[in-house]
Amino acid sequence: MLVEYKQWVIKMKCRLKEWIAKSKRTQADIAKEMGLTDQQLSNWVTGRSVPPLKKAMQIAKILGCDISDIWEWEED
Repeated sequence: MLVEYKQWVIKMKCRLKEWIAKSKRTQADIAKEMGLTDQQLSNWVTGRSVPPLKKAMQIAKILGCDISDIWEWEED
């Protein structure tokens, strides 16, 4: 996924699918625990959208990792 701003571009690699698989939980279970729809979480997993920081922190806590383990940022 690319996030473009006027003066710079950030490339983000989402490893959410891997971390959910490691947790041996379903996306539906995690979405329910977070108060999300399955579709919202699916959009994050597939890179169609990016969660707000507060939700990113929440999912990292649920999965027992750091945000930077799930989303990797690379500036061009």
